[in-house]
Amino acid sequence: MDTERGRYTYLGTPKTTFLMHSLRTNTRVIITATLASTLLLSALLYASDVPSAALQFVAPSYYSLPPKGSWPTQCSPDQFSDGAWELKAPESYPLEHFLSLYPYNASDPEAMKKVYTPTPEVARDPLAPLGFAGCASGRERTWHLGMSEDGTPDHNHNDLWEYVVRGASYDWVPRSQSCRIYNEKVEAEDFVTMLIERGGWFFVGDSVTEQHFFSMSCMLYPHVRATPDYAPTGGSGPRDWPQHLYLNPSSPLLTQLKLPHGFDIDRTPLVTFRRVDLHTFRPQSIRIIQPLAQNLPRPIHAAAPRRKLQDSHRQHRRTLDHRVSPGARDPEDVQAGATNPGVYKTFVEAVRVWTDQVSRALSADTRAREVLVRAYLPGHEYDCHKESGPLTQVREFSQEWYNWSWIGRMNEAFKAAIAQKGDSQIKFLGLDKMALLRPDAHSLSDCLHIQIGAGIFEGWSRYIWHLGDDMTKLGRTRLGQVRL
Repeated sequence: MDTERGRYTYLGTPKTTFLMHSLRTNTRVIITATLASTLLLSALLYASDVPSAALQFVAPSYYSLPPKGSWPTQCSPDQFSDGAWELKAPESYPLEHFLSLYPYNASDPEAMKKVYTPTPEVARDPLAPLGFAGCASGRERTWHLGMSEDGTPDHNHNDLWEYVVRGASYDWVPRSQSCRIYNEKVEAEDFVTMLIERGGWFFVGDSVTEQHFFSMSCMLYPHVRATPDYAPTGGSGPRDWPQHLYLNPSSPLLTQLKLPHGFDIDRTPLVTFRRVDLHTFRPQSIRIIQPLAQNLPRPIHAAAPRRKLQDSHRQHRRTLDHRVSPGARDPEDVQAGATNPGVYKTFVEAVRVWTDQVSRALSADTRAREVLVRAYLPGHEYDCHKESGPLTQVREFSQEWYNWSWIGRMNEAFKAAIAQKGDSQIKFLGLDKMALLRPDAHSLSDCLHIQIGAGIFEGWSRYIWHLGDDMTKLGRTRLGQVRL
């Protein structure tokens, strides 16, 4: 099972910036959703002037609910999460038609080798089964989409066409009527307009956050263009390259918009993603770990190879990332048992430190930014690709599968740290239940990553959009051009 999506490589420049730097300066910001697999977090930050950024950090919950009565809008994350997956109506999603496009005959010994040619209908609208007109990002498109760009099955997974199509055939329906609007489709034009007028989104995190970014490139298509161009590198490249979505100069929206002062369509991103697996620099990590190390089987700061953090030229140990990301084991001893209790103890202290630092930075901020910490996710046990549909109840783990059974506790620790800090500009989004109910909606390579178009990433994006819309109507933002 591919749990990490490859080696992380740092190719940063002195011009790159990280969360704390962006909070402490008046440099342009973008909606950034960051997920650090290291400490399993992600957050969304909103700014009060353009170009601005919303920074979303994502953290796992299994599943977690914010305190009732404390949410400022009509639909709290716990209310949104109180729902079920329902099959889309045939008139909106012709499931049987999509299934019939590429039937798989398991008794045919040549079935896995079959090469498909798209019909004229498919060629006109190749991503229709996923609900997209296209996707701007060019990075690892087949892996993200679960199918080839021409709308035919992924040639490595001819047998999983039905899995992909059925995975995209459900809608999340909250029980609360006031929450159902939060998962209603937001037209690409409205989404792009909001990002221009209120500030961009800046995603920081691991490969799951990158998937969320890719999903955004599909939701906003064709009104955005993506950089970098991955065509010369075969659709891949170093994982820490910053990825951006800019307003497409050929978009018909351009003639209808009144661009804010300082907005440059060539230089002002609407959405940015940065790969960051550690949320603290090495000295901070060591200060957190050292008081706890005596209770661990061996010194945690010496257990794993070095990894560079994205905007520092100093070396950083990858240990925290390794031990909190799937596995949580000593890489030098494949027989060693999991060290999840020690990792959890480290995590609790780390998120407390992180929350304090972000709160202090926000206290000096004059740009009305907010940080949203979204619950992170474990994967699903066993062969998820044999699942026939969504679950109706969250399935408990039957064993210590990687560190997945601990992620709920880590989410609770993050939520508790935020609650204890009591900073109204930092919010926890426990939006994980809708994904925990979807073992049938994973990427084709493993049971951790999520299928683009299955409604999970798209539901998160719509929730945040509607949350921002409600907050603006309530006037719960500081004065400025950009409001949440």
